[in-house]
Amino acid sequence: MTSRFGLLAAIIALCGVALGVAVGYPISQLDISTDEAVVLDQNSIRSFDLEAALLGAEDLPDGWSLSEKDLSTFTMIGQPICGQTPVIDNQMGQKLARTYENTRDGALLLTEAIRVRRVADSVGYVNEMGKTFEGCKRGFYRQNQDGTSTKVELRAGQPDPPISDYQSRMLQPPKGEHTQLLVFMAVGDVIVSLQYVGPSVPPRELLSDAQRKLLVRLTPDQFGTKRTVPGEQTLPSEPTTTSTTTTTLPPTTLPPTTTTRPKKRSSSATTKAPATAPPATAAPATGATGGPGQ
Repeated sequence: MTSRFGLLAAIIALCGVALGVAVGYPISQLDISTDEAVVLDQNSIRSFDLEAALLGAEDLPDGWSLSEKDLSTFTMIGQPICGQTPVIDNQMGQKLARTYENTRDGALLLTEAIRVRRVADSVGYVNEMGKTFEGCKRGFYRQNQDGTSTKVELRAGQPDPPISDYQSRMLQPPKGEHTQLLVFMAVGDVIVSLQYVGPSVPPRELLSDAQRKLLVRLTPDQFGTKRTVPGEQTLPSEPTTTSTTTTTLPPTTLPPTTTTRPKKRSSSATTKAPATAPPATAAPATGATGGPGQ
């Protein structure tokens, strides 16, 4: 009896393994990828003017204009985060910065660019920023323009990263104070930083469109060429439908064949002989038309 139970248990176990393999193998073969970020070939990016890595008025929607306000206290480049300060290795020249202001709600947008000696330096800095943010679970104190400090919480930043060498976080202060949204990108040997400071969370498309225009300008040979349009595969179906309509047009030649052979009206055919006689008179008309042509 015990041997039968043992055999039954073995059969059930084998069936379970087989079912698990049958279900698990197809699932394991699925390419489930939620990351649509473009992997830039950083070493092949052509050298560009550092100022081109700053946002321009054409990169922003209506209502944004250049501002003279100083946002140096809001910059996160070189600032301590949870007691750690990410270091920029091999910086080349001075940092460039530009500030824009939204006349509607007073929100500010800081765009910065720093050139480093090697691509590895820019990519390494962006990765270090990500590690620093990840290690700061309880938030930290941010310096304000008036010299005071405010404790902010770190939250998820800009969604849908456009490229893989990218970091974004939101610094959420207590109610009544400005929200700060950070973006860091490595583009070749340049570190690009975008920072929004405003009374509320910015529209999603504000930084999304701005950073896309930046990348198209800086990496025209790479960015935007790896994305496919979902509707491209359905376009060939439309010509096939139009071709079927054209094939139905030739049967319209059938009615003339039925009108030229009225077999049931033999008498009418004789009566219609005079009707065909006028076309005979039409022959001289063609001769008449030949005359004026001379």
